[in-house]
Amino acid sequence: MASDSDESFGADSDYKRPQTPTRRPPARTAKQKQPVRWTRASACNYHESSDDELDGSATGADSAAADQARSLDARSLKRKRVTSNNQDVRRSKRTLRSAGSPRTPPAHNRNTSVKKRTPTSNRPVRTVAVRPQSLCSLAGDWATLPYLVWRTIFDEIASPLRQLSAREDEGAQNEARHTLLSSARSSKILAEPALTALYQTPPLSLGVESALRLLRTLRAPPESTLFNYRPKVEGLRIEVDEILNRKKIGTYLSLNELVQYMPRLKHIDLYTALDAKPWRQLDQSVRWKYSPELFNALQSIPPMGNPDLKDEGLTFLPLESWSWSSRLIPQTWSKDMIREIHSTASFQSLRKITFINFQLPSVTSKEADPLVIAAMDEPHIRQVTSSILQLPKLEHLVLEASTVANGSLLEQLPRNLKHFELINCWDVEAEHMVDFLRDRGHSLKTIVLNHCQSLSLQFLPILASACPNLEEIHVNTKYFRHHEFYNDDQPFWDVFLEPDQIPTWPTKLRCIDMQHLQFSDHRAARNFCKSLESSAERLLDLRSLAIDIKLKCDLDRRTKLRNYWTPRLQAIFKRPVVVPTSMTVALAKQFEKQAVIEPGRRKSSKACSTPMRRSIRLAEIVSSPDVTQDEASGTSGREVSRRSQVRKEARRLGNESYDADGESDDELSNEVNADPKKNTPVQRLCNVVEIQLDNSRVVEEKFGMEHFFDGSGSESEEEDPDWDGQDLEFD
Repeated sequence: MASDSDESFGADSDYKRPQTPTRRPPARTAKQKQPVRWTRASACNYHESSDDELDGSATGADSAAADQARSLDARSLKRKRVTSNNQDVRRSKRTLRSAGSPRTPPAHNRNTSVKKRTPTSNRPVRTVAVRPQSLCSLAGDWATLPYLVWRTIFDEIASPLRQLSAREDEGAQNEARHTLLSSARSSKILAEPALTALYQTPPLSLGVESALRLLRTLRAPPESTLFNYRPKVEGLRIEVDEILNRKKIGTYLSLNELVQYMPRLKHIDLYTALDAKPWRQLDQSVRWKYSPELFNALQSIPPMGNPDLKDEGLTFLPLESWSWSSRLIPQTWSKDMIREIHSTASFQSLRKITFINFQLPSVTSKEADPLVIAAMDEPHIRQVTSSILQLPKLEHLVLEASTVANGSLLEQLPRNLKHFELINCWDVEAEHMVDFLRDRGHSLKTIVLNHCQSLSLQFLPILASACPNLEEIHVNTKYFRHHEFYNDDQPFWDVFLEPDQIPTWPTKLRCIDMQHLQFSDHRAARNFCKSLESSAERLLDLRSLAIDIKLKCDLDRRTKLRNYWTPRLQAIFKRPVVVPTSMTVALAKQFEKQAVIEPGRRKSSKACSTPMRRSIRLAEIVSSPDVTQDEASGTSGREVSRRSQVRKEARRLGNESYDADGESDDELSNEVNADPKKNTPVQRLCNVVEIQLDNSRVVEEKFGMEHFFDGSGSESEEEDPDWDGQDLEFD
């Protein structure tokens, strides 16, 4: 079996397993000495299992040993026994030994010199056939599961390889690759579904070496491989700097040739590490560029990816997704080159298009006149919009780290978009989003707005009316610095959300994920939470709710809002954990057994009544739909005392004024005095409910303990040689 560090794509890769010594070498078998006494046990141990027996089961070895023992039984009985009674007893015990027991070496005379054998690596190792009962196997009849069931399981395991987050999270990518390879090597039943999931988007984590190995595997004739790997590849994600810009054995990877062996390729993602977070190297260029040969290869694919069938006619690849990076575009290209490529047959079937690092010329210009700037930028915006309009089946548009994404571009986008993403586009404002959603938001199902420095949440009041079919909304207002040594990651908007701007939520929402919401007014934050509460009965499809609010106000108000709205939203949306009645009775009996008083101890009324009260309380908790299992088990005495102190403090401060302008805080006091879990609307269908409200600062990177280790970042004795591994205070 190959090691985990080996990058392999299946049983037919270039990796050669070391040849193990044969189980039955003829030369050594002829020289083997027969046992002094032939018994059933010695005959069985003298028999050596072959490779076929090990690959199958031990049934053949057992039957052969039994036949040989029966044939030699008469011969063993005719031998003369010149021994004492004690020796006869010991010999009879050896004769009755089970046939599967290990062989006992013959006893040598002490005066006889025995030549010791020195172990060598080339010497074959004698093994005993293993019985099927001792093999480790999975519970149940898993070998009879259909192929599609295993495909579904392995597709879930391989999901990190297909997501865009695999660019950054190499740990999840390597773990998925290791799991799929181990499963494929463990059983012939799992080999094809595991390799199919692996090859669907092959991981090229080792750079050009793994890409060349993939090319050699696909280049091999399908008749010489275990499976036909060519039609299994559907996605290709290539890091340009590590794969296409580097040589291996004096050669570069030919992307044009690699594409020829992928007849079912649908997704191509050519990217660089410079285009990832924190997007501070947008001006740096790379050597590899798009070539006309690549796009010609996409239009001339041989049937079934077999170059020998070129005479039968060439076809094109119907791509479904493609990503453009401005740093990979040659300077010799004309302005309309992207639009001409989009008009080809391979790009007419595109459903997703990504534009990365497309900047307007006014970014580097020193012109201050708005009219001159608009005249300078308008041709570039028109080029991008015309290339987008050339795609009739486009449904998913992604604009990343591009100043070309502004209000003028949003007004010219197609109306049939279903998924729209803006990532680190700092020229898009809330007014632009309002106009875009009112005009082109009726068909949208997913909206992703991450790290847009000028975009606030003032478009939320028209969200329900403008986007009635919206199913997912993702917002992340954490911003990144444009320069490494300047603190220029502050938001460009003035007000994040006005107190009188009440958000509205579409009824088809399935996921609400909003992180790092930077509220500066507690009334706007309270109205935001109230909007979720008032819409709870209509959000019947909602299954995931994650809200992270960063509230900049005084400690008392923030504490009151957190103590009231966090448990209230949990009680409204969190799906309760229903424990079966049989399990409830079993837990109650277990508590009663644990509470039984030991003999000799003094019985008290408190001890005798404890088991009954605990079992009754457990049954009430489980049977009550208003209290979840987590909430019931999470309330401690310290929490109860803390809540009572908060209520007393709220009563004391209920009639006082907090603001300098004389504003009263009676509403907050009423919220704290009231029980947050009473009079709540019932939704309770969300599997994920994460509510966080604090005043932590939104920074680009948070430092933890792993950032303050000396050396490699692991706690070992080499980093602190004076420590003997014991902590007297802790122990």
